[in-house]
Amino acid sequence: MKFKNPGLRFLIIMLLLVLTVAYVLPIYVMLVTALKTPVEITQREYLIPSGNLQFGNFVEAFRLVYPSLINSSIISFSVTALSLLIGGLGGYYLSRARSTFAKVLFILVGIALYLPYQVVLIPLVQIMAKTGLALTHVGLISSYLILNIPLASVLMGT
Repeated sequence: MKFKNPGLRFLIIMLLLVLTVAYVLPIYVMLVTALKTPVEITQREYLIPSGNLQFGNFVEAFRLVYPSLINSSIISFSVTALSLLIGGLGGYYLSRARSTFAKVLFILVGIALYLPYQVVLIPLVQIMAKTGLALTHVGLISSYLILNIPLASVLMGT
């Protein structure tokens, strides 16, 4: 961008530098603080990096989050794959079938997508609790599938 006024150019560059520092400084402080020992953190020297880097903080944090990360990965990959498969089959049927049943089903599924999730979740939680599927991988995967398959079918059927 060319400016005829050098003062305006200088002001814009200074403004961009200030905004860049304001954006990058919290990230820098977070990284520097994460690599310090607890004693060094309490000294309130936020911008000065530590002489000896402590990667134990990252090891401890990863150790604590690892089981949750594995559970989330199992659930999200399973739900994505099954929603894609079942939703693709349903979408193919809804787009190719010329019967009145398919048209009515497509409209009903489309209308059901506008229902608030709370309308579906309360009975779903009650059913999961009665069948013993609450707090299990199978229960969580099936509840996500119940909520996602209609949307996947409509999206893939259009």
